[in-house]
Amino acid sequence: MRSSVPVNLSVKMAVPNSAEEVTVEATAEDLLENTPTFHTDVDRDLINKLPLESSSSSVSSLVTLATPGVAADSNGLFHGLGDHADNSFSVDGQPITDQQSKVFSNQIPLDSIQSMEVISGAPPAEFGARRAWSST
Repeated sequence: MRSSVPVNLSVKMAVPNSAEEVTVEATAEDLLENTPTFHTDVDRDLINKLPLESSSSSVSSLVTLATPGVAADSNGLFHGLGDHADNSFSVDGQPITDQQSKVFSNQIPLDSIQSMEVISGAPPAEFGARRAWSST
């Protein structure tokens, strides 16, 4: 209903009562990684975001795009810190000695990788003398 007569309304607004509780607990875990190796952690979220060039070399493409110091060649191989084919693969702690390139064989399916750690510098003793990446 409309009228030219002004109407005064008294409106009261009140802030409702609320209570919040915060519990802080101390744990012995570090907030920062204290791993002495130069490495890159790649998780499923990053895997899904990166534009990979082909399904036959998706792991090589992923390592090349996600890891500093890694370069790709025209054959689909990646080279950590400039070394030619000096890579070691380990899946769930099991080393893979087969060639992992789109030229000589099929690579591990990218859908089978949940997360990956790419060690670009000097690898720890458990990986031997090669650059390594491992996935879970």
